[in-house]
Amino acid sequence: MSKIENLWIIYKHEKDLKNLLKDKSYLQTNENLEEIIVSMKEKEYDITNFKTQLEVDDIKIKRLNHKLKEITFELKEINTKLYSGDTTNVKKLTKLQEDEKDIKEKKEKLENEILELMEIIEFNTNKLYDSEKKHKLLNDKYNNFKEDNKIKIDYIDKEYQDLENQIKTLKSSLDPEHLAKYEKLKEKNSKPISKLEDDKCRGCHMSIPSSVISKVKRGKEIVNCDNCGRILYYDQDGNDTHLK
Repeated sequence: MSKIENLWIIYKHEKDLKNLLKDKSYLQTNENLEEIIVSMKEKEYDITNFKTQLEVDDIKIKRLNHKLKEITFELKEINTKLYSGDTTNVKKLTKLQEDEKDIKEKKEKLENEILELMEIIEFNTNKLYDSEKKHKLLNDKYNNFKEDNKIKIDYIDKEYQDLENQIKTLKSSLDPEHLAKYEKLKEKNSKPISKLEDDKCRGCHMSIPSSVISKVKRGKEIVNCDNCGRILYYDQDGNDTHLK
């Protein structure tokens, strides 16, 4: 393997490193995860509101039931006085009848309030159950996504480390002068090396003189494109056509 070919492999590996970092960044800021988190927070907000409302309504219905119990007891006492036969005074009987009517109306109104409140409680209980169920599904989905992302990120980290080690090994095998030229070019151009194909530099598509082509194909020294300045590499096997 020629020194120039090692430079080419280093260039490819460094490009792969950048792609791995992009993939990792995408996974770390996964939009699907963000959407799930937002949906979970919305459900948590709903759950909190339903629970709070149910607590308030529970206090209300306890008070109403207590009040109903008192009114029922009061109505029972009036009925006892009214129908026991002990009260014979017309005025008192009339007053008891009026009281009975008034309390019955209050009792009916109170019972209706309780029924309405029970319907509201049932509705909110069902909504709470539905929200908790959806939150659990979202939470499971989030955990699955997160676990899947972790596996992918761990794999990327391993691939990244392997590539870094390969690059380090390849660089140690290069002539320091060749490596220095490559690094200097890389500071100016993100693609410091280009393939020679069809007697042209694939970086700038300019034709290369035959005398230069011969040097490039021998692969013994660094040869730069006179037009764009990139290091020229000739692939003896015709591989890696996806990279310039």
